[in-house]
Amino acid sequence: MRTRSSLICSIFLCSVCFGATPSGSADVASAEGILLGFSSNRPADNDHDSAQQFSTAWIVRHGETAELVAVLPYLIVPRPTGFWRIGIENVCEMYGENNEYRSRRDIVWSGPADVTPHLNKGPECPAKPQGKDQPDSAGEYQSSNGGPVDRYTDCLYRSRTISFVSPNYISESAEEANTEACEARGGRVWAWSRVLSITTPEMRAVYGSEEQGPMAKALSDFADQNPKRAADAFKAVFTKEDKDVVGGGSNCPEAAVDYQGWEIRRKDGMWIPWISQQLFLGFSGDCVIDASVPVRLPSSLAGRNRVVPALGELKKAFPELTDAFTSPRGNTTIVITSAKVLVFSVSGEKLGTKLLEVDFPNGATPVMEQWAIGTYVESWTQQVQQWKIHPPPSPVISSDVKATQ
Repeated sequence: MRTRSSLICSIFLCSVCFGATPSGSADVASAEGILLGFSSNRPADNDHDSAQQFSTAWIVRHGETAELVAVLPYLIVPRPTGFWRIGIENVCEMYGENNEYRSRRDIVWSGPADVTPHLNKGPECPAKPQGKDQPDSAGEYQSSNGGPVDRYTDCLYRSRTISFVSPNYISESAEEANTEACEARGGRVWAWSRVLSITTPEMRAVYGSEEQGPMAKALSDFADQNPKRAADAFKAVFTKEDKDVVGGGSNCPEAAVDYQGWEIRRKDGMWIPWISQQLFLGFSGDCVIDASVPVRLPSSLAGRNRVVPALGELKKAFPELTDAFTSPRGNTTIVITSAKVLVFSVSGEKLGTKLLEVDFPNGATPVMEQWAIGTYVESWTQQVQQWKIHPPPSPVISSDVKATQ
């Protein structure tokens, strides 16, 4: 597996590649490729027994031609130590003092691309016997409205949705709640957003002092921006939005600024920091802050983060445009519509020749852009072609029969 030497030109470390001229012909030296990771399927709000799915497209440009080499049915992330994979598995597990309750949980996993992911969950959920339509007295308990609910009914869910991936970080939103089948009053929802290390993404609890897993990162944690300026901008947005929510008539409790409650989203052709916080944890409603922060993400996190031509100009040419990406050199632009991916050359900050047009899954949402240039394009292409022939191993999920939550 050829990975280590070919990965130093990801968007995370692309300046390393610009510091030296790749060997080979002019065509090889000018080659560019993008690993475009996207969410190919996101479950509906009330669908708690399936997880967000991902795909990765590898698109290559050589001179005045471009090619979609492959679309891999998983998320491939180039890191300085080798390619990694990121995924989410939805599991059913029993919990409670006697493992009498049933829940659904999303497990976010990451690791080297060719290594089998080993995931752990609680005791296996029993399968409902065919034809059974009455509660099982052996596992029966009372719901909040006094009715019986059996061990074949999902009572809790923990869902997670990834919005951004880089070589070192994952941005996600998470939600934990009782289902209406077991909590008829509804509204008991814990929701949060956070930026986590890509190496330790698993976190069983969404929020609270009992949280297990990695600490979330604050916007001011990234070294190549002014930490105080970022923190001040974050606080200013939080304060304004909180004031507007209360001023709008919502009966929300007084909230302190939590600098870890944010995520990275794609908007107007850029990766943007976004405050996304539920102020009254445990109850859904109007006590929510959802607003962008006017801080430019560092290149070490979000790369070049600029589209050429400007997105407004692209939308005039492509009214159906949903997103666009431009290479670090600024001479290749990827245009995404609801049904197509188009690749153009760029000259003088204007679109040039259309080099490629291929179908794109309807409703797919980008979560990652990682670029390679020069001789590294061929190395990445060889690895992607190997995965087309020999796909990486699927996750193995083990059940702990003694575990409780």
